[in-house]
Amino acid sequence: MTPTEELLTLFSKANELEEQSIVIHEMRKITEITEREKLCSRLETYFQSCNENVNVVLFGSSVNGFGWQNSDVDMTVFYRSTQTESKEVVDSPGSPVEQFYKLLQKWPGLEGKAHLVQSKRCPLIHFHCNGNYRCELSLNNMHSVRTTRWLRQFADTYGEWLPRLASLIRFWISEFMDSKEENFNSYPLLLILITFLRQSGYIPCKSDFSEDEMSQLTLQQQNNCKKVPSVSRLFAKFVCFLHQLPLTLRDVVFQPRRADVVSSMEFLAESSQLAIDKSVDNLFKFSHVNVQDPLDCTHNPAASIRRNAAFLFRIFVERTWRMVVKSVLSDGGSKLALCPRLFSIHPEGEAEEEDEKDDDDGSNDGTMDFKEMDRSIECIGKYRVLIKPNAFIYDCLQREMVEKRLVVDSGESFRLFFHLSLRTVLYTLKDIYLFNVDTVKATGDLNDQLNAALANPSNCPQRFSVGAFEFHCRSTASTWIHRGSVAKRLCFHCPESKFPHNCEVCISKALIDDTDSSSFLLKLAGLLVNNKHRLYVELRMDSEYRMDLGDFCKSFSEMLVRMQNHCFEYFTSTSTSNNDTDHQAQSAVL
Repeated sequence: MTPTEELLTLFSKANELEEQSIVIHEMRKITEITEREKLCSRLETYFQSCNENVNVVLFGSSVNGFGWQNSDVDMTVFYRSTQTESKEVVDSPGSPVEQFYKLLQKWPGLEGKAHLVQSKRCPLIHFHCNGNYRCELSLNNMHSVRTTRWLRQFADTYGEWLPRLASLIRFWISEFMDSKEENFNSYPLLLILITFLRQSGYIPCKSDFSEDEMSQLTLQQQNNCKKVPSVSRLFAKFVCFLHQLPLTLRDVVFQPRRADVVSSMEFLAESSQLAIDKSVDNLFKFSHVNVQDPLDCTHNPAASIRRNAAFLFRIFVERTWRMVVKSVLSDGGSKLALCPRLFSIHPEGEAEEEDEKDDDDGSNDGTMDFKEMDRSIECIGKYRVLIKPNAFIYDCLQREMVEKRLVVDSGESFRLFFHLSLRTVLYTLKDIYLFNVDTVKATGDLNDQLNAALANPSNCPQRFSVGAFEFHCRSTASTWIHRGSVAKRLCFHCPESKFPHNCEVCISKALIDDTDSSSFLLKLAGLLVNNKHRLYVELRMDSEYRMDLGDFCKSFSEMLVRMQNHCFEYFTSTSTSNNDTDHQAQSAVL
């Protein structure tokens, strides 16, 4: 979406962010609501000619008070009572949504062809109609209708400033995303904004809505809310709120109904408890951005946001924060005036500043480090690797907790992550890289558990105790050249793995030339780190061959990238069965 010439002309007269918010909202807000309602009515009349007991209801951005002129027209079909006995519908095979799909193909108002998108949660029919509207049709989508009314309460109650603030935020994020050919869904963005406003005390957050059957969602007024500042100040505060969150948004969950932002690991216990009586297909779907739907606690409306879009969203926040902290927040005014081309180029000097930031603990990572930090396996320096949860890992942990009903406390999710990470490390170390673990040192009960498991893979415990550990390993590096057949035989599923890695061959040649030693000795130390929304298992490597250790560390981290998802999925899917006696099965478990 490129700003029109008219909008750019108006922007030239808007010298402050407050003025820009007025211009953007007035230019973008929906003004043809009656036309959308007429479209819905025409489609309803057409469907009723085949089934008199159906209604078509308009919902979504068209009527929630936050829509734009280019917003889709979202509609859903409801049955008033029993289905009609109309011959055209009765004789149509397939599911109800497929029946309406066939009827829609004959609708005179249809432009082009309709497209049916099957989904377990909510199948959709996409189509265009007269007036160049993009439309989506669903069946019995009561949840979205109720969510629309939930949002409409906010738009009506805080109509003087909230829709304008939402338009301002959406415009600049869209402008930045469009310059990178990406998209950030407006609905989860609106829920994130509401989370901020409620957490900050600008709108009520306690027992705010009472539900009455189909529609009556009533906002309970509260008098203890903060005085609302200007829209430009709220924009700046919202950017600062996002800036304080972890760099990888997959590690937190926004909860607009509770006015809270919790770590994903802590949320696992809650989501597992909510889904305890549900199918594993209906669990909360973790993604690169996680937002808990206000009216369906197991639904993540941000699940479709792509990894690159989440990454660009974080860059937008960091760049905007640098500006607002110097202008809007510093003097209490609204002197920040953003221009449409601002985010399509790198600010002067930004790259040089970020290159100078090279703190080993990763606490002061710059914008250019986001992509590295977004990796589930992060290589820090030459001899340090961090194993972190990604969206797939969160889903595996949640499924394991639901199936085993492991919802005693939130700490169980941390213990389970450590347990599966340690098994992944051991499997990669022993069965992929063919190391012999000579000695093991660990804290507490973990020491006995590791020694027992290494002596006999069938002694692997149900749950490793959390603690620090240290392995002293030995491998004849010259055998790595021939380890492909062994590793592939034991590796349960890793088709993209290459045996051997180039740096392994280099180390092998170096050791063969070294007459004093024919083994590669490796010390691997690890522990669980959990602070300030950052959770990872840290691995540190040491060896007498330090000239080559950096290459091996890189090779090991790349193999962990390939193995992590496979291992977590395999270990959680096989953890309920311990009856295998086959040697390869025992080896795979460890």
